[in-house]
Amino acid sequence: NRTNMNLLISLLLSYMTIEQKIVFYANQYDVDPVTSLRIAECESQFGKYKYNWEGSGATGLYQFKPSTFNYFCDGDIMNDEDQIKCFMELYPRYSHYWECQ
Repeated sequence: NRTNMNLLISLLLSYMTIEQKIVFYANQYDVDPVTSLRIAECESQFGKYKYNWEGSGATGLYQFKPSTFNYFCDGDIMNDEDQIKCFMELYPRYSHYWECQ
């Protein structure tokens, strides 16, 4: 049933690397996984640098500004999985917002 499937997916995700989660969600949201990986690497080196050093206030895996994240997305801006889901939802409509391509 649906509950068991969700539990299984949650369990599998808990063992995945950031890169594997990006590919998983890219496939779920029908977003190009190569582009999604390239942008995460460019924006934060896959989360290694979560705080924008230029002082823009952008933060996290995909460098969202808190106001943008809170307006468009659910979850915690510092949670990698929430960042990935937010990116997958927004990128198809707002790809021009990311400097990295």
